[in-house]
Amino acid sequence: MEQTINIFDGLNPEQAEAVRSIHGPVLVNAGPGAGKTATLTKRAQYMIMQGIDPASILLTTFTNKAANEIKERIVKVVGEDGKRITVGTFHSICNRILRVHGHKLGYTKTFTILSEDDTNKVMKKAAKQYALDEGALKAYVSACKSKLLTPSKAMEVAKGMEKDLANAYQVYQDTIFENQSMDFDDLLLNTVLLLENYPDVKKALNNKWKYISGDEVQDSSDTDARLMELLAGETQNVFLVGDDLQ
Repeated sequence: MEQTINIFDGLNPEQAEAVRSIHGPVLVNAGPGAGKTATLTKRAQYMIMQGIDPASILLTTFTNKAANEIKERIVKVVGEDGKRITVGTFHSICNRILRVHGHKLGYTKTFTILSEDDTNKVMKKAAKQYALDEGALKAYVSACKSKLLTPSKAMEVAKGMEKDLANAYQVYQDTIFENQSMDFDDLLLNTVLLLENYPDVKKALNNKWKYISGDEVQDSSDTDARLMELLAGETQNVFLVGDDLQ
């Protein structure tokens, strides 16, 4: 009981209410310095102390540093059992998922993640093939992936000069797939495709992570949002914090 009281020390009524909100979709919108991340962290501590299995909790944030700090704070309060919670960036979590289930999309467990330089090299060749500006192609490909557009879908909606961009996107994607590589945007997009097209994988992950939390969601893309929705499953136990003015 003493630990529970400590968790709520320093919280205002709205923050305390958010910490106690465990089930169903919850969106917390607050400005800078309002303690959003602290509230999210304390909520995870509270859930574990209420008997929820730490292994069933997934918490996403946007930097590895923030993920490490959050996990350390959780462990400090609930003990070693807190290490069983999954805390990480969208990209790191998707990387873990794809290492296990990526074979369904044709990837080996040892696929490589392209560095910025390697990405640029492949992008440059694809752009040259269609006499396109490399920067324009790179921006187009990234925009497509953030909107969940695969090369085939991009081609379906492309008009005029965009068709060359869509074709170059296809060349780029085919090249990195043949090399068993993914860029950073692929980590998210491929995980969404995996969950959308393979119900067995989705079911396994929904059974594994029954409580999903997301920090700084104002920075989320369409892909991030769709990923959270798929991971949450039918229960939709999703807790999101963000600032829509940022």
